[in-house]
Amino acid sequence: MGNNYFKSTIIESANIHQELQKYIRHISIDESIQCSNDIIAVPSIPYGMTELVINLGNPYYRSSKNDNSQFVRITDSHIVGFKTRSSLIVPTTKAKAISILFKPGCLSVFVKEPLDAFTNKIIDAKNVFGPEFTFLEEQLSETASMPEQVDIVQSFLLSKLQSNDKITDFLNFIANMYNEKSNFSFKSIIARKSEYKTLERNFYRYIGTTPKTFHQIISFNYASKLISKRNHRLTEIAYDCNYYDQSHFIKKFKEFSGYTPKEYLNIDHEMVKFNQDIINSLF
Repeated sequence: MGNNYFKSTIIESANIHQELQKYIRHISIDESIQCSNDIIAVPSIPYGMTELVINLGNPYYRSSKNDNSQFVRITDSHIVGFKTRSSLIVPTTKAKAISILFKPGCLSVFVKEPLDAFTNKIIDAKNVFGPEFTFLEEQLSETASMPEQVDIVQSFLLSKLQSNDKITDFLNFIANMYNEKSNFSFKSIIARKSEYKTLERNFYRYIGTTPKTFHQIISFNYASKLISKRNHRLTEIAYDCNYYDQSHFIKKFKEFSGYTPKEYLNIDHEMVKFNQDIINSLF
């Protein structure tokens, strides 16, 4: 796929405000240069995180939430909600954006809405942040300096920060899920129905989905990491990630990604590799 060039420059953590580092996986400057008229659709698989994309260049295309054969033209800055299924992205010539990738559950400290309102959706950022976001975009348009643009974005995020002990406790719970990967179990919590109901409400509020679905995506992401290393058999991965058997693993992998493990490995695109590196860093 040499006809499409994707470049993502991740801002060094030393240049990210210490308070924001608790909640943001990274800030990046994403650019696409399409060198021919070929249309290249690139998969974007679920990875448990949400994203704020501030558009600085041309629009791009993304498949609709229920149909990967139908594409929506994305022109405005937007929030990419929690994904439970893969979507397709078609970069266009000179598309450019500042992307803020929030750690799992962490967009919730910057917005008032429950995150299940964003799940599998692309939401106009102005509808979430109001007139202040319009002012942010105006400030960004007045400078071509990347460091200045990043500082402007950080100042905006700091103004929206609304952390509390309840959110902090929940985020610690999520971190524990990632530490235990596929071995995490809800059994003891499910046995205490009232406690599980509270947990489920928190998942809808701070993540955007059920505890079960989120756990399945963690297992799927961990499996994609093992696959990307190319030194594990599928039967081994199925066992390590607590799938019933290899066929069950392949079925669930395709359900979340749209591809079999073999097909996914054969995708050769900078954007896919970039996203997989992000997933790998979670474990």
